[in-house]
Amino acid sequence: MFDAEVSLARMDLDDEVYLLAIVRDVSERKKAEQALRLSEEKLRAIFDNAPYTISINRLEDGTYLEANKAFLRNRGIDREELANMKSTDYALLSEDQIAVIRDRLRKDGAVSNMEATIARRDGSLAHIVYSSVLLNIQGEKQVLSMTVDVTDRKAAELALQRSEEELRRIVAQQSLLLNFLPMAFYTAAASDKYGIAWISDQVSRITGFTSEQFINDSRLWRSRIHPEDKAAVLNIFDGIKTTDPVFAEYRWQHADGSYHWFQDNAVLVCDKDGAPGDIIGSWLDITGQKKAESERKALQQQLMHAQKMEAIGTLAAGIAHDFNNILFPMTGYLEMVIKQLTEGDPFFQKISLVLEGARRAGDLVRQILSITRMTEEKSRPLKIGLIIKEAAILFRSSLPASIDIQTEIDMNHGNIVADPIHIHQIVMNLVVNAYHAMQETGGKVRIILREEAVGQNDSEHLGVIPGKYVKLSVSDTGIGMTPEVVEKIFEPYYTTKEAGRGTGLGLFVVHGLVKQYGGAVVVDSVPGMGTDFHIFLPLSGRAGHEKSKRCLHRDNPDLAGHECILVVDDEEMITRMIRDYLQVYGYRVLTCNNSTNALEMIQSEAGRDVDLLITDNTMPGISGQVLSRKIHVLYPDLPIILYSGFSDQITSDEMKLAGICRNLLKSTAPLEVIKTVREVFDGRPE
Repeated sequence: MFDAEVSLARMDLDDEVYLLAIVRDVSERKKAEQALRLSEEKLRAIFDNAPYTISINRLEDGTYLEANKAFLRNRGIDREELANMKSTDYALLSEDQIAVIRDRLRKDGAVSNMEATIARRDGSLAHIVYSSVLLNIQGEKQVLSMTVDVTDRKAAELALQRSEEELRRIVAQQSLLLNFLPMAFYTAAASDKYGIAWISDQVSRITGFTSEQFINDSRLWRSRIHPEDKAAVLNIFDGIKTTDPVFAEYRWQHADGSYHWFQDNAVLVCDKDGAPGDIIGSWLDITGQKKAESERKALQQQLMHAQKMEAIGTLAAGIAHDFNNILFPMTGYLEMVIKQLTEGDPFFQKISLVLEGARRAGDLVRQILSITRMTEEKSRPLKIGLIIKEAAILFRSSLPASIDIQTEIDMNHGNIVADPIHIHQIVMNLVVNAYHAMQETGGKVRIILREEAVGQNDSEHLGVIPGKYVKLSVSDTGIGMTPEVVEKIFEPYYTTKEAGRGTGLGLFVVHGLVKQYGGAVVVDSVPGMGTDFHIFLPLSGRAGHEKSKRCLHRDNPDLAGHECILVVDDEEMITRMIRDYLQVYGYRVLTCNNSTNALEMIQSEAGRDVDLLITDNTMPGISGQVLSRKIHVLYPDLPIILYSGFSDQITSDEMKLAGICRNLLKSTAPLEVIKTVREVFDGRPE
C-alpha cells in the first residue's frame, strides 16, 4: 500500500479507443506535505501562544498582516479588528522611537532589545524590550516585531537596587561604628566550634592578632583563654546544638601578654532543612566596662565602709560623752581626796591607783573622741620623721629582744599638718599590732618613711586627692591575716587576740586619725607571711616647728581665789564635784541643774555677785550655747567657760557671739579646770 497519483487519458489508436492510465507514487510527497503542515501548526501554536507580543505589518503603511494572541490581548482587539488597524493607530512607542526603529530597519535590517517605557490603555506605565527584523516576502517589505513586558523584572531590579543602596548605606554606617567599637564578627563551621572560618579585620585592633592568624591557626582562640575561665567557656560552646543564642564573658590573652575581658555572643544558623550550617558570632572587648564596674564596686565599698565608720564613730562619741559625765566627777573627787592624804597614809597608794585608772579611762575617751573628730586638734606643721625616730627608740627599749626593729627614715620629706600626739598614736598602734602578730615566734618589724607622689589613678584607688604624701610603712613577719580578717580590722573592739591582750581599738584609732588628716590606709597581708601597713598623709607645704606652742604653766601656780562662780550642768554629780573642787581653792560657787533656772538665777539678787559662768553645752531644753548667748546679751562683760563631751560642737565665731572665752572637754582633769578659771580671772591668753 502506498499513496499514488493516477492520471487517465483517452487514446485513439488504429480506430481503436484506448484508456491510458499513469500511476505515480507520491508517498514521499505526502509525507513532506504532512510534515510541513505539522510544522506550520507548531509554528502557529508557538506564534499564537507566545507570552510576549508578536506582530507582522507592512513597512510602508504599517498595516497589520498578522498578530498573536498576546498582541490582541494587549491591544484589547480581535482578529477582525486587526485587519483594519495600522501600527500608527495604537502606537506603543513614541514617534521619535518609531523613527529610530525605521531608520535602523532600513540601515541594518533589524532592531535588537531596545528598552522603552510605554503607557498602557489604563494609563499605567509598563517597561518593555522591543525587537524587530525586516522581511522580504514576495517582494513586499514586512516587519516582524516582538515586545517583552519586563515591568515586573524592572520593579524587582529597582527594589534590588534600592536594597543594595540601603545595604551599602547600613554597611557604611556600621563600618564607621565598628571603627570606634572594640568589636569583631566571626563565623565558624558547626563541626569545628573552635576554628575560625572568617573574622572581621577589627580583630587586630582588639587582640593584637590579624584575621589571617586566627583563620590559619585553629588553636589560637582556645589556647589564649584564661585558665580559670577555659573550662566554663568551652562547655558553653560545646552546647551549640540548637539555634538558641549562647553568651559568655571571659578573659582572653592579648598579643601584648595582658588579659582583656571579652563578651562573646554566638548563634547556630541552620539551612531550610534544619541541617546545621555556620556559627555566627560577635566578639566585644569589655575590659573598660569591667574596669569601670570594678571601680564602681570599690567606690561603693568605700562609701559603705565610710558610712559604717561614721555611724560607729557617732555611736562611740555618744557613749564617750555619757562616760565623761560619770568619769569627770569621779576624777575630781579622787584628786580632792588624794590631796588630803600624805604619801605615808595606807590609803594613799590605793587611791593613787584608782586615780591612775580613772585618768587612763579619760585618755581612752579622748582617744575615741579624737578619731571621731570630737576633740580639739592641736595641729601644726611638722616633720614626722623625728617623732618616728623617737618612737623607734622607745620600742627597742620596751619590746623583747626577739623583736628586731629596723628603720629607714628619710628626713628629706616635707611637712604635714597634724597633732604630734596623733602621729605618735598611729605609729605606736601599728608597731604594737605588729608585735602581737610575732609575740610567740619573734620576727622583724620594719618602719619605713619617705615622701611619695600619688598620681590620678592611685588617688582614685586610695580615695585621696592627687599630690605629694608622706608614706609611712610598718611591716612585720608575723602570722598574717586572711582577707576576711582584713575587712574587719578597722572596726572598733574587733580583735583576734586573746582576752586581756588588746582592746580592739588600736587600728580603729589609726584609721580614724589618718582619715581625719585626709590620708589613706592600705593593708597587704598573707597568712603565714606577715602584714604591711602603708599610711599616706598629705604634705602641707608649710614650715614645721618641732616645739609645742601650748602655754606652759608655772610649776606651782597660785590657783586660789575668792570670786563667785555659777556652775550649770544637768548632771547633779558634776555640779557638786566642781563646786567642792572650786571651794577647796576658796571660790564661792553657785550651782544649777537646769538652764531655765540658771537664766532666772543670773537675773536675781544672788546672781548679781556672779563673776564667771561655767556651763555644760549639751542639756535638755536650752543648750549651754543658747544660755550663754542670752546671758551675754544681759551681761556683756561676764566671762563664760563652756565645757562638753565634744569640742567641735561650736565654732570660734559662735563662741565670740555668745561671749564664750574658753571651750573645755569634760575629759579635762579638774586641776586643769581650776587653772583655766584662774587664767580667765587673771586675763591671761589661752
